[in-house]
Amino acid sequence: MKKFLLNILLLVVSILFITSCSNSEYGFDKLFPNEYHKVMLFKNSGAQSLSLNTTETNYQDSIVVLKAGSDPSLTANVKFNILSQDEINSTYNVPQGLDYRVIPSQFFSFNNGQEISFDKEETGKYLILSIDAFKIYNYIQSDPTITTKTKFVLPIQMVSTHNDTISPTGGKLLECITVEKPNIALPGDQYSNMNFKTLDINLSATVSNYDLANDFTCSFDKSKNDSLFRVFQTNNPNYPCKLMPVDAYGALPTLKFSKGNETGTALLTLSRAPLQNDVHYVLPLMLKSTSLQNTDLSSSVQFIVVTPPTYGTQWIDDVSGWKPVFDNCDQKSWTQSSGGDNAGPYAPIDNDVSTYWHSCYSGPLYTSYAGTNGAGVQTGGSYGDDYNYNFTDYNTCVAKRSPGDICLVYDMQQKYYIVGVKTLNRPSNVDTKTINISVSPDDVFQFLPIKKGGNISDYNNPSLNNWNYLFTQVRSTSGGWQSIAIDLTTISSLDNVKGRFIKLRFMDSTRGSVVNLAEFRVLVLVSINGDPVK
Repeated sequence: MKKFLLNILLLVVSILFITSCSNSEYGFDKLFPNEYHKVMLFKNSGAQSLSLNTTETNYQDSIVVLKAGSDPSLTANVKFNILSQDEINSTYNVPQGLDYRVIPSQFFSFNNGQEISFDKEETGKYLILSIDAFKIYNYIQSDPTITTKTKFVLPIQMVSTHNDTISPTGGKLLECITVEKPNIALPGDQYSNMNFKTLDINLSATVSNYDLANDFTCSFDKSKNDSLFRVFQTNNPNYPCKLMPVDAYGALPTLKFSKGNETGTALLTLSRAPLQNDVHYVLPLMLKSTSLQNTDLSSSVQFIVVTPPTYGTQWIDDVSGWKPVFDNCDQKSWTQSSGGDNAGPYAPIDNDVSTYWHSCYSGPLYTSYAGTNGAGVQTGGSYGDDYNYNFTDYNTCVAKRSPGDICLVYDMQQKYYIVGVKTLNRPSNVDTKTINISVSPDDVFQFLPIKKGGNISDYNNPSLNNWNYLFTQVRSTSGGWQSIAIDLTTISSLDNVKGRFIKLRFMDSTRGSVVNLAEFRVLVLVSINGDPVK
């Protein structure tokens, strides 16, 4: 405690000593030369970049001016000069090989004059300039001598009107100003099928060279549709089409841009009533005007091409809800591993082209199966019965089979009118050659293993459901996605293509008995003459 009190006493004495010396030879006025008692400077000095756009006709450029130094009680008064072109030439352009151009004074102004006074204890103030970016842009565009090295600048020099010290480096500001003009452009052409009585099309446009500071709108011009349609015909001479009648769309919507978003959107609703089946209709879209001042509108045209088909179809690409219900020849079931050849029957419906289902190749033929899989696990069946009685996620067999006896069955969770499929082999592979496609409209998948009264023939081709054969896909050796579809005019009854369960029966391979599948999708019939099929 005594030591603590002694330290406090020494601290107090020290403070009193320093205070008593404030006007002595140790005071601030003696420790620092006079020129450092107050020093004036820009907070951000030297070369600075300022990017503007032409909508900013009264941009407020707030420049921070600081009063520093050892004595904040002093006052100061400074003035701000714009260097002339001759001064810029001698200081920058000639010695450094630059091409700085001073922005003419008619394009900016000092809001509160070119002088700032600082009272005692004031350490910072704003020098505010009003800049007309649109006029600067037009001035720059009209100058034919501009090169890629040209930069337009506001060179501001701080000077003292009394005896203030101006920082040698901090008292100079060279604002390099660039001005861009916003541009609004439409995306590329859009092709759509009008499967039903109406069709909603999401229109959009994108603005560039703009800071997205405000909401604004943009309208379309349909006064030139006839001539623009002829341009489309000229560019697509082998594409039979007609100009979309006004009755199909009425008044064109207005694109709306929201603050902070570079994309403007509008909803265009088309009516099928004035259109003919299976005819391609073209609607040219061209921008007309915008509420965003001093903005360029791209002259590019977007063509909306719409076809109302007699038979409306669409691909079911979201198959995340599908489930496998039967898989009788799978490398995963034999090894009970995962990844690579062991990805299993979920791989073709996982929307990942790098994963794939693969038929079993390392196990024995099912006729020689002795009851234990490749992982050493007994699956519950006797000799020749390779059904895995202990696995409950889906019906699966574990041994090897040959094409013709290899099947996958999926539950699509709802009934579709299936009129086509597309398949994808594993990456860089063309093993799978032909697949028979069948569908069942039943509500429940039917299958019985041998121990529950089933037979081995149903293992090789499950047939307890009501199955309708649709078609056979023959894949070429070119690889990639390949599709097949029914000629819709040949369908005698929609019931023949209706199904909840879809069976893929692999019939042939380009490499022995090995087949695989990376992805699988279906094409469904959704309408006839614009009316939904039910």
